[in-house]
Amino acid sequence: MNAFRLCDEAEVKSILDSHSFEGLGKPFEQNPKLNNHKYEDNRRYLHFFKDLGSIFYLYPDTGKYICTYDFPQEILEGSMGQGKYLDYFFFRNLQLVGEYAIPEDLLKFSHLISISLINKGLEVEDYIEDSSLNSFVTNIYDARENQPTNAKN
Repeated sequence: MNAFRLCDEAEVKSILDSHSFEGLGKPFEQNPKLNNHKYEDNRRYLHFFKDLGSIFYLYPDTGKYICTYDFPQEILEGSMGQGKYLDYFFFRNLQLVGEYAIPEDLLKFSHLISISLINKGLEVEDYIEDSSLNSFVTNIYDARENQPTNAKN
């Protein structure tokens, strides 16, 4: 099943250079004000959204990257939770958003499907107009080609 992550150039460079996620995750403590994930001590996690449209809770700006992953069902089932974000229209109401907190040690480079560079700051209206976001991004990595397509070095 697919999951999505908004990240910066340093993370993308690290993943493409090392084909690994080592050192990218962070330790977290339970915080019911932010989400309902159950974190284990001494484990590092990366968070992913269940739906592509959820990246708009993090303000996808020019120069950021949208990474698409295909994880096995068992990884997602054990990592599913809900994050709390302000709505992306009025920034007033908390929304419960499906997301995954996946331990860094479960992540494999083979889970990565694609990486796309955002060409211009995205607004949720852009997603409503083009849910693929293809007209707003440049694909720099596609696992089907098994190589970077136009990676920034």
